[in-house]
Amino acid sequence: MKKILLLYRTFGPSVNLCGYIQLNWLAEHGQVEFRHRRIMDVTKADLEWCEVALFVRGDGLLDEWLARVCHQAGKTVVYALDDDLLHVPENLGSGPYYAQESVKKHIRSMMEYSDYFCSPSKVLLRKYGGQFRQCFLMHEPSAYVLAEKPENRDGVVHIGFAGSSDRGQDVDTILADALEEVSRTYGDSISIEIFGTDTEIAGRLHCKTIPYTESYEAYQAKMKELNWDIGLAPMPETEFHACKYYNKLVEYAGYGIVGIYSNVLPYTEAAEDRVNGLVCENRKEDWVLALSELIEDSTLRKKLSSNCLHQAQTIFSVRFAAEDFLRCLDAMEVKAQDTKVQFHRWMKVVGLFSWYAEKVKKFGWKTPVVAVRKAVRLMRRK
Repeated sequence: MKKILLLYRTFGPSVNLCGYIQLNWLAEHGQVEFRHRRIMDVTKADLEWCEVALFVRGDGLLDEWLARVCHQAGKTVVYALDDDLLHVPENLGSGPYYAQESVKKHIRSMMEYSDYFCSPSKVLLRKYGGQFRQCFLMHEPSAYVLAEKPENRDGVVHIGFAGSSDRGQDVDTILADALEEVSRTYGDSISIEIFGTDTEIAGRLHCKTIPYTESYEAYQAKMKELNWDIGLAPMPETEFHACKYYNKLVEYAGYGIVGIYSNVLPYTEAAEDRVNGLVCENRKEDWVLALSELIEDSTLRKKLSSNCLHQAQTIFSVRFAAEDFLRCLDAMEVKAQDTKVQFHRWMKVVGLFSWYAEKVKKFGWKTPVVAVRKAVRLMRRK
């Protein structure tokens, strides 16, 4: 069994879906030995223990140093991305951070020190895969799957959008006019909710907005509680967005939510019109037609919801994604290793200050005292 160490900055959805869920399942079924650590918590013993170091979305100085340390010690280094971090549009919330040359250097160095590249995006694999010994397509699973979707008994069709803070402008740009018309037409017979991001249209329509949560478990529990009938999945047609994964389809499927998907990459890879949702062009009239049909046709909703749950329990399942990922791991060569690694606590301190300095461009000057306190705790940590 390979010894896998999963490394990440924060334990968010990307970490869950691009490694943790699959590796945890494999460990529980005796296929791998597995540890996962925040990069600020990783120890020299962790690095010496592992044979394979898997970095998810590494983009900081400490990520770069850790990848170099593992590379020099003969570890098999794997880099996983679910976004094109080298080409994040500056109009997105994270854009100013990723536009910095220092951050781009960290990402390029991560690629240089990595033996293998993993991504759920075929576009990203084509774009960057040639820089690595080999690249692998990984599947993000439906992390939460209902046995059966409960019926809403309040006589209201529940419609929602779930996404990160960067996605609010997609809702406003693509869906605002359609949502206004649908809201006027159906009034109190529908409910529209936005989870995870602020939108201008939510204020105009007095939609309920649920704040973003860092906890993936809390997010899953809230999605189950919301129990939407229809899920909105708008996506702009850009080179950057084409590099994403159709994770919203996979996620909605697990809750039995019937999604409406923009007819663009990445959704065109998996969304099948009238099979696991509806697919429409990014035009007001198309979104109005799709929404109206699902609002009025409960039989169609139930049929598509059942199809979604079936896919979540089969081709989108954790087991399917984990076993497929195991095939990728089996194809990776574990090199002869030096059991000792050149890793020191001061690297964490410098890495922390570097990360704060680079975050200033996105967040502004907050409380540098926090950085100092964390640095002191790191120096004292054994």
